[in-house]
Amino acid sequence: MRSVDPFETMAIKITWKTTPEISPLYAAAAVASGMPVADPQLAGLIGASVQSISDRLAVADLDVDRFWNGLIAAGDRPRDHRARVEAALLQAGCGELAADSIAPTISGQLADLKIAYAEAFPKLSEQLPLRARVLQEQWEARGPGLIAVIGKLTHRDLMPKKGTVAFVQPALGGGGDASPETGLVWIEAVLANPFPDIPEVVRLGWLLARLGLGRKAASKLVDAKHLPDLAALALLPIVLEAARDVELLGDVELSRLMDAWNTRRINSNCTADSLNQWWSQMREGTTPFPVGLKALDRILTA
Repeated sequence: MRSVDPFETMAIKITWKTTPEISPLYAAAAVASGMPVADPQLAGLIGASVQSISDRLAVADLDVDRFWNGLIAAGDRPRDHRARVEAALLQAGCGELAADSIAPTISGQLADLKIAYAEAFPKLSEQLPLRARVLQEQWEARGPGLIAVIGKLTHRDLMPKKGTVAFVQPALGGGGDASPETGLVWIEAVLANPFPDIPEVVRLGWLLARLGLGRKAASKLVDAKHLPDLAALALLPIVLEAARDVELLGDVELSRLMDAWNTRRINSNCTADSLNQWWSQMREGTTPFPVGLKALDRILTA
């Protein structure tokens, strides 16, 4: 096992959150995207509201995934409910006038969704902190060392100095995402690793590292709209190498990691071979990481 010098350990200042507001939005996003929800009963309870919202977004020709991600990223901010919906609509490609018109309807549908979700999980505010403790303790024990190696493989300054981790009630049996713009990571508070060979603490490291690499300042050579997804993909072989280095992962192939984390939803054309080839060239050369990101962007958009 590689020993990490304590002076090299990169401690991200993390704010841990277990407020229940994001969980119904996360579950709704999973249902809206067609991902296999672990609890069919939950999908039945919120499915009608989710479909109504998806239909309204489709009529306006908006990006459904961006809407839900934007809503989750602002899910517990101190803003009124309608303002959060309007902000998410704008992120999904809606114009300001149209957002002002659509927001009241969607806000009402979201209220119905949250009521149905609360009926399914009446003790969520009590249970979520208990569930979250498992992964939080694992991160505090192993996470700083993992981030230190990721920082060495990329650039120390590209790692985030701080971030917020919001735990959500499991919907997929393992999952999460990140918003570099708001500095928020959300991750399912699973009690055990869904994949025994891939600890969830590694997924959390991947999500947190994306807060740094996915922000606009990380690479001015890449279109800011592409950067969050590009950073997520670029980090896959890097996180794999770092996790092996600190013995969080054994002989796990990149393709296995991509399948476990369902990364094809980010870019269906991105393959393990293309990422491995890109990272091998980066490791052998002296290309600055921001330039390397631009090269990967060209590969994936060719």
